[in-house]
Amino acid sequence: MHLDNLRIQNIRNISDATLGMKGAKLVVIKGKNHEGKTSVAQSISLLFCPSTDGLDPLGRGFAIKIKRDQPKGIITGDITGTTHTVRRTVTLNRTQTGRDPKMVCLDDEDWIPLPFGKFLQDNQMAIMVALNTDHFLFELNEADQKALLSAQVLPATHTFPPDKITLVNRYLGEGAIDFSGDPLRVIEKAYKKLFDERTIANRQVRDYVIPDPVEKPANAGSLADLEKSLREVRAQEMQLEADQQKQTRRLSEANAKRARLDERIKTVRDDLRGLDEKLNAAVAYILSDAKHKEMTALSAKSKTLATLTEKHRNLTADIEAKGKAIARLNDVLELGKACPTCGQAIDETAIVGIINQEFEDKTKMKRDDDAVWQEMKSLGDIDGATTALFKHDQALQEKARLEGMIAEKNRLLTSTREELGKLPTAPKGDDEYGPAITEARRKIDELQLQIRPMIAAEERVKEIAEKKKALEKLQTKAKDLDDLVKYFDKDGIKATLIAEHIGAFTKQLNIVLAEWGYSCAFNIDPYEFIVTDTMGIASPVKELSGSERLMFTMAMQCAVSAACGFKIIVCDRIDTFLPAERANVGNCLWKMLDQKILDQVFLLISDESTNASTMAGTMYFGVEKGNVKQL
Repeated sequence: MHLDNLRIQNIRNISDATLGMKGAKLVVIKGKNHEGKTSVAQSISLLFCPSTDGLDPLGRGFAIKIKRDQPKGIITGDITGTTHTVRRTVTLNRTQTGRDPKMVCLDDEDWIPLPFGKFLQDNQMAIMVALNTDHFLFELNEADQKALLSAQVLPATHTFPPDKITLVNRYLGEGAIDFSGDPLRVIEKAYKKLFDERTIANRQVRDYVIPDPVEKPANAGSLADLEKSLREVRAQEMQLEADQQKQTRRLSEANAKRARLDERIKTVRDDLRGLDEKLNAAVAYILSDAKHKEMTALSAKSKTLATLTEKHRNLTADIEAKGKAIARLNDVLELGKACPTCGQAIDETAIVGIINQEFEDKTKMKRDDDAVWQEMKSLGDIDGATTALFKHDQALQEKARLEGMIAEKNRLLTSTREELGKLPTAPKGDDEYGPAITEARRKIDELQLQIRPMIAAEERVKEIAEKKKALEKLQTKAKDLDDLVKYFDKDGIKATLIAEHIGAFTKQLNIVLAEWGYSCAFNIDPYEFIVTDTMGIASPVKELSGSERLMFTMAMQCAVSAACGFKIIVCDRIDTFLPAERANVGNCLWKMLDQKILDQVFLLISDESTNASTMAGTMYFGVEKGNVKQL
């Protein structure tokens, strides 16, 4: 990976500068103190990660890195990787928009550089160390140092033994530990959880109690015989209860049926009373033989009555007509001598004669009508006789119908009474099943009292066997957990992995340190760095002198950057070393570039000279009052 072009605008001491470095492996930035060299270094750091020297790991407060009186600073870099060249632009705004990184691919507009962004995100802490000289020793605490180095030293994944994974899943639960993740985190998480489980399991084993046996009662007989007797008595009790329930159900059904039959008898009796009343009413209309003969004879005169009735109706009509004719003639007499309508003369004598004749005819008709009426009366109550005969016939029919219904009701009443008489009744005296059931229950209680302690003794034997089996499982679990804890302990798989992989990382450190005749020994757990100087004296890193610390941090930058695959470092304050040691730094770093351990190195030196090497792959820049130019 190479940073081939860097443009800086409004970053601390730099207004606008461009460093064209295409193909350069070693880039040296020179200048006097306070001229802007550090601004260039910090710009490179802010280009790749959120922070730089002077800011927390999240880069909060980055506004102090923007040139005074400017609203924003812009850093643009063209980074060439193995397959693509990506332009990354980071804008630092003083406003609320904050830090705004953007990326585009310069050689393929269809390729979206998300993988490169993810690489930067995943290796953020390592890149911060590679690009900021003091970051590892002065800004990371021991826990962060350990986390960073573990990620670089240990492999990204580790294939744990299947039997260990099976046991962990069994005791912690499927998926409690993600064995595909970072091995160190897997080991630490598994160790902590398994340690807690082992503590619980050991306490369970320690506190486990196996109960004492229960003694069987003496002379209690055989448990099998007692249980057989108990089953027989219980079967007897169940049969008695079933018979009792059957009897109770039969009596209950009989009582229900008795109530229904009683209700039916009551209904039938009510119906019979009603039918008797109707029968009596019908009988009242039945005629005696003499009366029926009399009514029949009288009814036979109905034709004569009809003839007389017709004659009476005709005479009545004629009498009414005569009356009207007489009235009209009288009206004519009142008109005078002549008719007012036609003027014809009126003969009063003739009119009176006609009126008298009409009157005589009318009188004769009345006498005839009275004679007819008297004859009709003499016939008797023919209509009454006819009606009586009709009612007599109807009553005979109703009597026959009602008598049939009464006979049917009486048959129903008789059959209902017979059915009622056949229903069972409750037994007199005591319940025939109650005493037998009570006795069976007494025997059951007696047998249970004999059986219970024997069952308890046998159950205790089973319980003890189960408890021993459970204890064996707990002991097996405790042993398995103890083995797992030891496996994931610092002296277990962690020590094995560290031993297998720490050597390559330490070798990278010692490649640089060896240029000064120094070496280091590094361990993750327990975490320590021991540096041995040219006199063979071993000291912790924190006891090193200023130049020794710089030498060590530069070696750390090389090792971390190479391990994470970033392969770019920025080393500040190289002028701290004397010329001979500074040459050692250059030789060492060039070897690492030549061996492709690193891809690109930036060295910042306080130096007034404008000299520049002409060696291929090197490039020198001078910084003066914020202006950058190639030397």
